[in-house]
Amino acid sequence: MSHGSTALRTLVVSLGLLAAACTMFARAAPPSFGIDQSFEDAPHWRAPAALWLTPEGDTLFVACSKSGGVSILDTAKSELITEIPLGKSLAAMAATPDGNTLAVVDAGADELLIVDRYAREIRLRARVAVPTKPTSVVVDRDGRYCFVASRWSRVVSRVDLAAGKVAGTVAVDFNPHQSTLLPDGKTLVVADAFSGMMAVIDTESDRVVRQVNIPGHNMRGMALSPTGKELLITQMIVTESAPTTRDNVF
Repeated sequence: MSHGSTALRTLVVSLGLLAAACTMFARAAPPSFGIDQSFEDAPHWRAPAALWLTPEGDTLFVACSKSGGVSILDTAKSELITEIPLGKSLAAMAATPDGNTLAVVDAGADELLIVDRYAREIRLRARVAVPTKPTSVVVDRDGRYCFVASRWSRVVSRVDLAAGKVAGTVAVDFNPHQSTLLPDGKTLVVADAFSGMMAVIDTESDRVVRQVNIPGHNMRGMALSPTGKELLITQMIVTESAPTTRDNVF
């Protein structure tokens, strides 16, 4: 065998070992849910339902209701990085203040999905069963609990994110949809999906402390003003001449 042939074979073997080493290092990366190549390549409806922008501002996570997956986008390049299958029909998403944990509502499975984030990778850590038809989720400022509103069950669940279980529930007199925490960090305001009813919940005692009614319907957005002194609400008014009672709406 010539010296050239021996050198060529040595080079091929060395390249093979290098490729194997790269594969090993790739598998040793931070845990992730993994990329389902068939999910990415196959044509499918996505129907974005919720967005979360990372604290760095370079990555956007999109929860999709039709595909049940999370699309991860590079905001600088306006490109899709990957898509991760998570559930059946994702409806809402929120993150802990440090951005390391995502709370994702799966309305199709009646579950809260607790997801760990590693930069641009995610790993499903727990599935928590919640009452029928969860529609929204809010995370507290300590990142310890999140609050899930279940529309048809008329229940708000307090979920312990570390333990991965429901820590408490609050029944309300209407079909809850959107909710937000007030600046004190312990008062949750929940809005009705079909009328102008709103409940004020003390999250420390898991009880409704006040209920109010405003002239509105189908409240789909809630946010605090920059000062924290005003609650901003997007809603519909069915008719100016009639109150938004159940008989007038349905």
